[in-house]
Amino acid sequence: MIQSIAGAGWTVRALDREPRPSQLDPACTSAQTKASTEGTAPDILGPAVPAGLIGKRFAATVPGCVHDALLTAGAIADPDRGDGEVAQEWVGRTPWGWHRTVDLEARARDHERIDLVFESIDTCGSVWLNGRCLGHVENQFRPWRSDVRGIARTLGNSIGVDLDGPVTTVLARARELGERPVNGDWTPYPFLRKSACSFGWDWGPKLPSCGLGPCWIDAWSTARIDQVRPLVTHCSTERATVEVMVDLEFARDGRVPDGLELEIELSLDDGRVVQERARVRAASPSITITIDRPPLWWPRGMGPQRLHQLTVRLRHGVGVLGSWTRRLGLRSVALDTAPDPDGSGSPFTLRVNGVPVFCRGANWIPVSPFPMAGSRDRARTLLEQACDANLNMLRVWGGGQYEPQWWYEACDELGLMVWQDFMFACATYPEEQPYEDAIKAEARHQVARLSAHPSVVLWCGGNEDILAWFSWGFRERLKPDQTWGRRIWLEWLPAICAELDPTRPYWAESPWSGSLEVHPNDPDRGDRHTWDLKLDAYRQQVPRFCSEFGQQSQPAVCTWRGAVGDEALQVGHDSIARRQRAWGGDDEQYGKLLPQWFTTTSDFGAWVWQGQLLQARAMRWAIEWYRANRPRCMGALFWQWNDVWTGPSWSVIDVAGRPKPAFHAVRSACAPRAVALVPRDGATQVLAMNDAAEAWFSSVTVQRVGADGRAIRMVRVPFTVEARSVATICTAEEVVGGISDAACELFTADCGEDRSVHLPQRDVLMRLPFQEPLRACVRTESGGRRETWRVTARGLLVDAWLEPLWPWERTHGNLRTLLDGESMDVTIDWTEPCPEVPVRTWVRSANEFGGHPIEARAFRS
Repeated sequence: MIQSIAGAGWTVRALDREPRPSQLDPACTSAQTKASTEGTAPDILGPAVPAGLIGKRFAATVPGCVHDALLTAGAIADPDRGDGEVAQEWVGRTPWGWHRTVDLEARARDHERIDLVFESIDTCGSVWLNGRCLGHVENQFRPWRSDVRGIARTLGNSIGVDLDGPVTTVLARARELGERPVNGDWTPYPFLRKSACSFGWDWGPKLPSCGLGPCWIDAWSTARIDQVRPLVTHCSTERATVEVMVDLEFARDGRVPDGLELEIELSLDDGRVVQERARVRAASPSITITIDRPPLWWPRGMGPQRLHQLTVRLRHGVGVLGSWTRRLGLRSVALDTAPDPDGSGSPFTLRVNGVPVFCRGANWIPVSPFPMAGSRDRARTLLEQACDANLNMLRVWGGGQYEPQWWYEACDELGLMVWQDFMFACATYPEEQPYEDAIKAEARHQVARLSAHPSVVLWCGGNEDILAWFSWGFRERLKPDQTWGRRIWLEWLPAICAELDPTRPYWAESPWSGSLEVHPNDPDRGDRHTWDLKLDAYRQQVPRFCSEFGQQSQPAVCTWRGAVGDEALQVGHDSIARRQRAWGGDDEQYGKLLPQWFTTTSDFGAWVWQGQLLQARAMRWAIEWYRANRPRCMGALFWQWNDVWTGPSWSVIDVAGRPKPAFHAVRSACAPRAVALVPRDGATQVLAMNDAAEAWFSSVTVQRVGADGRAIRMVRVPFTVEARSVATICTAEEVVGGISDAACELFTADCGEDRSVHLPQRDVLMRLPFQEPLRACVRTESGGRRETWRVTARGLLVDAWLEPLWPWERTHGNLRTLLDGESMDVTIDWTEPCPEVPVRTWVRSANEFGGHPIEARAFRS
C-alpha cells in the first residue's frame, strides 16, 4: 500500500542554529541545539539570513527545493534576473527545516512494515518523525527508507527533514578532512554526494540548494520487490535471452517466507506473450526467459525502437504482494577497444546489435539549476529537439545528476543512446569512510535502476577526474597520504558494473586512454576531450572518439533582454560581463578571437551574432571532420546541448529554449546522409557521408561562386557511397577550377536541400557585397503565433540568419547561404501573437556584421 506524501502541504523555514560539525557517523544531532561555533571561519558562516526570515515558515511543494519555496513567496529575487544570483547567496549557507503533518491511512496498520521513503534527499541532514530522529542522510543520488511502524500513529504524524546548508557543510569538511584540489577556486563540492554544478560551473550560476524528492509511505507485509534488473544477456535476430534479476526485502528478520513465487510476463509488441514462474528460495532470485525471432531495439536512424512490456509479480499464495513494470528493449551493445594490429593505438567503437555506430551527439547538463522539481515538458522538448538535430546520443555528464526515470523512458522511445556518467567531475575525491560505502551504495542503486533501459549503452566512471590528476597539477598538490579517487573509477565502479550489469561496457573516465601509463587525452586511444584546438584547427587531429569539444557563444538577444533589461544590452556592460564564468572572461572567449575572423563591432546585437556564427561554424567543421575520418574516428559529442540560465556558454539551445545558429549547423552536419566540403591534403575535398544501412546513390552539384552570387563554373557529379561509410567524390578544384580571387569567391556543394560552403579565407579578409534594402514576404498563421518569412537574396548572401526581435520559441529553416535570386523560407514560432510593428526581425549574415532590418510586406499563400 503506497500513500503519497509529496505535493503541497509542506513548509520550509530557516533554522536558528549555526553550522554543525561534519557528521561522519550516522548519529543525529537535534536541530534545536546550537553546536559550538568556536573557531568557525567567517567564510564558512557567510552572509546572514535576512532579518525577519529566521523561523518564518514558507509553503513548499515536494518534489522541490528551498529556492522554489522562497521564489514562490517572493522572499528572494529570480536568480536569473538582474543581480538575483548574488542576492540569494545566503540560501546555500543556511540550514533549513522541512515539515508536514500526515494522517496515516487506516489500512496501513494492517501491515507488518510501515516505511517512510524518500526517492531523494538533497543532501545532508536528519529525518525526524514525531520528535524521534530516524537517521542521518547525505546523498542526493540514492533513496532513503526507514521502518516507522513503532513510531507512526494514525493521526497527526509530524514529519521533519532538517538539512544543513550545502556550502557551510563542504567548507567545514574541507577544513576538517584536509583541502584537496578541485577545478579552479570552486567550492569543495567533492565532500558531498550532490550535483557538483549546483555550486557553480564555467557555464552556470552558483545556486546550491537543498530539498526533497518524491516521497511516500509504503505499508507492506511478508516481502516486497526492491529492484529489478532485466539483463539482455544474448541478442541476435534468431534469439534473445533476458535474465530477470530481482532483489527482494523480507519483513521478518530477512528470512525467506514459505510460498513466495515470482511471475515474469513479457508482452512483445508483435502480440506474443512470454511467461515464466518460479519459487523464491533466496533474497535475489533470477528467472531467464527466451524469445525467438526477437523484435529488436535500434538507435534512431538504424531501425525501429521496438519496446516490450515486462511485468514482474511477487505472489504469496493467491495474493499479489507487489509488482514492477517497465518497457524493455531487446538489443546487444559492446565497445571495441582492442589494440590496433600495428600497436599504434586502440579504437573506441560502439556496436549495437553487432553493427558499428558513429555516435553523433552532445553532452547533457541538468535542465534546471533546481532539478528536484525539474520540468518534464521542457526536458521532453529538448530531447525532441536533439532528434530534430539528427543526434543519436546524449552523454549525461558527471557534474550534473542522474536523470529521472521518465527521462530515460523518453530516450528509449526516441532511440537516443545514453552515455551515462557516474556523478564525478573535475576534482579529487576522498576514498575514506563514509564515502566508500556511500559511493558504492549509490552506484549499486543507479546501475540497478537504469539497467532496464535499452537507451543506456555505456557506463562511464566520471568526467575529467583522472585527466585533472594527470595533467592539471592535482597530483602535485595532493599531500602524500591523500586519496584522490583512483579506486572509485578503476576498482569500485567497474566491479559493481561487472556484478550487476555485465551486459553493458564500462569505461573508467572521460577522457581515458585505457591506462594510467598513457595520457588520458591521447588522441590515438579511447575517447578524447578536444579543448586545445579550436575552429578550423580541429582538422589538425583525428581522435578515435571525441566526447567533448565546443565553442562558446551568447544566448539570443531576446533572451538577454528578459534577464537584464534593455539598458544592459551593451558590449562590456557589467550585467553581461559578470555572467561570464569561463576562464579568461570575455576577453579570452571573444575579445581575442572575434577580431581574427570578423570586423570589430560595438553593436551588441552584431557582437552576439558574431559569436553565434563562429560557434555555428565550429560545430559544423568539427562534426564534418570527425565524420570524414570514419572509421578511425567513431564519435563526436559536442559540449553542450542545453543551458540553465541566461549567460554565455557552449550550449546550442539557450535557457529560454531558443536554438542558436549552431543548432541549425549541427542539424546539417549530423544529417544521416550529408555532403561536405572539407579542406584536406591541399585541396577542397567533396565528401559524401552515409550513416544509413543502405548504399546511397545520388549526385552533388559543385560550384565556384563569385561575389555576385552567380556560378563561375558548375558541375554535377554522380556518386555512390556504401552503407555506414564515407567517400571522397572529388575535389572542388579538379571539377570547377581553383579559386582565382580568395576575397570574392567560394565553393558550394549541393545535394538535395543540403548545401555545404567553403570560404577560402576568414571573413575579415573577404569582400562580400552589402545587400540593402532586403525585403521579405510574410505569411501569418495560427492566430499570429506563427509566421513564415521568405527572404530572397540579391547577389551572394553568406550564412543568412533571421533573428526575431519579438519573444520567440523556435525558427525552422534558418541559417542558409543563398546565391543570387535564391530564397529561404524561415518559420518563426512566437511565444505570443506578434504586434504590427515595422521591424520585428532582422536578417544577419556574414556579408556585414551589423545586420539590417527587413521591411515586411503582406504575402498570401
